[in-house]
Amino acid sequence: MYKRQDTTNKNGPGTRFTDPNYNGVNYYGSATSVDINPFLQGALAGNPDLAPIINPLLAKPNYVARTGYPEYGYLDNTARMFKANAEFRYKINPKLEAIMSGTFGTGSIVYTNDTRYQLKNFKAAQYRVELKSDKWFVRAYTTQENSGNTIIAGPTAQYINEAWKTSYDGNTGGWYPEYTSALLTALAGGASLNDANLAARAFADKGRVELGTPEFNALKDKISNTPISEGGTLFLDRSKLYNAEAQYNFSELVKFMSVIAGVNWRLYRLDSRNTLFPDKDQPINVKEYSAYVQLSKKLAEDKLNLSTSFRYDKNTLFSSPKVTSRASAVYELAKENYLRFSYQNAYSFPSNIQALQNTLSGYNSYSSGGSSYLLNGTYHFDQYAPYTLESVTAYQQSGNASLLKKFEYNDIKPQSVNAFELGYSALIADRFLFDVLGYFSTWKNFIGYANVANTPGTNDVSAFKDHSTYVQYNIAFNGGETVNTYGYAASLSIDLSHNFLAKVNYYSDYLKNKNNSQINNFNTPHYHVNFEFGNTGFGKKQVWSFGTAMRYKPGYFYVVSGGLAQGQVPSSAVIDAQVSYKLIKAHSSIKLGGTNLTNKYYSTGIANPNIGAVYYLTYAYNVL
Repeated sequence: MYKRQDTTNKNGPGTRFTDPNYNGVNYYGSATSVDINPFLQGALAGNPDLAPIINPLLAKPNYVARTGYPEYGYLDNTARMFKANAEFRYKINPKLEAIMSGTFGTGSIVYTNDTRYQLKNFKAAQYRVELKSDKWFVRAYTTQENSGNTIIAGPTAQYINEAWKTSYDGNTGGWYPEYTSALLTALAGGASLNDANLAARAFADKGRVELGTPEFNALKDKISNTPISEGGTLFLDRSKLYNAEAQYNFSELVKFMSVIAGVNWRLYRLDSRNTLFPDKDQPINVKEYSAYVQLSKKLAEDKLNLSTSFRYDKNTLFSSPKVTSRASAVYELAKENYLRFSYQNAYSFPSNIQALQNTLSGYNSYSSGGSSYLLNGTYHFDQYAPYTLESVTAYQQSGNASLLKKFEYNDIKPQSVNAFELGYSALIADRFLFDVLGYFSTWKNFIGYANVANTPGTNDVSAFKDHSTYVQYNIAFNGGETVNTYGYAASLSIDLSHNFLAKVNYYSDYLKNKNNSQINNFNTPHYHVNFEFGNTGFGKKQVWSFGTAMRYKPGYFYVVSGGLAQGQVPSSAVIDAQVSYKLIKAHSSIKLGGTNLTNKYYSTGIANPNIGAVYYLTYAYNVL
């Protein structure tokens, strides 16, 4: 079970009863926000007698958000999944096997990425053919996607509001003129500013379509079934991946060391019809080529194991290929005591999402890649300069254009890392297995995100005062400063005899980013602690078994890239347990268990569901 209704205001400390610009994390539609000062000025020009009421209000911006719809009742959080797979294997000879397999899945679920999405009837399939020998394999597969009827929560609700009553019709009508008129009427009648804002909202919302009504559902269905490229919120993603690879083990040809080599070819066919990628005219083809070799050798009476590997990668989105290298050593200090060390110099190309994503995440808001193909070709940053969203917000709140700060951007490029790891493990008295490790990495051209905005069609910065005349983006870009990641881990497993086992592990991760303008998406606590205790077989014929686990993590700060939400995720301690019984003669087993047994709700991130307990009873046949 889980529940979700985060009412935290993303626009300030107030609530929906105290802040006219309220925009709740799990309220949708209230991202539409306008400074009503132009409407107040229009009212003053029409009736100068209102000056005692209006002039004090004009001393600062007065942003008002449209009324949002709460998630409960708006999104269907019921998860439905169906998956099927089939595989055919044929032994051509004792050392050669042919394999054909297929996997298909479909379902509906709500998930959080840069905003909240309701995936309805999405489909994914993978098909594989392979020839496999004891020394080599040749494999080809394809993965194909169908986004189904996916709803983007925020924009869909905003468009529902606009379809019911436009924010402003360009003349004297619309939700904001009605709000302003009712606000002034209430203030003239002696109401406090807060009460006047509440009365104005009630007046402007009169007759608003309500959740669950036929009128609401009709608007929702029409908008969510109209492609994004045609003014709706429907994805039309039919992207495909094709991959072919081969590997050969040269152990019979090279006797003095182990040599494994392989090649890989991959084609991404990005086909979203301009709803996820900038592929308006035709699908975008991205090709990758790679080759690798791995060498290993045992020395010092097999106590020392040395290995190294090299990999060549080329991506057609980027001009230069990259070479990755890795080296490792494992030394047996004493019987069942091992010291290990590894070093890696690696490059990683930006993913297709980091390079080319063009996803609607809100009204005039996009989650975006960082390639110049997109930034200049689609967003026209080279003509209409981007500014940091932080400075745009400061300008909106103050009216001071000198606070605007341009965002310096370049074509996104591969990031690189130098990584070191040192570890030690030991089996003591055949009962205690101990392992400890530490790692440290230094990144260059680290890929993070930044919130920016521009005004397509004009360089007049006053366009930033109305969201209908500016567009904001959450773009991927390379930081100019180095980034360090580091951490350590330790685990202890104990054989308590009679099939009783106990285990505890601790691990930590840290990131230090000197690029202060970057949003890292490093949403993880500084450490985790896990405890496990169980028995793999007890009782007569050892048909009973059980397992318990406790997972603890401290509170941590969480940022949803794209501006959906940010905040502190509380600490959590979750207990899971399971008991099982084997029906040996029936080749079956029965399992009774639960996750989060205490049913204390916890969250894995801001704007995500709060997760409660799941209790289950399962029967499995032909598993013994």
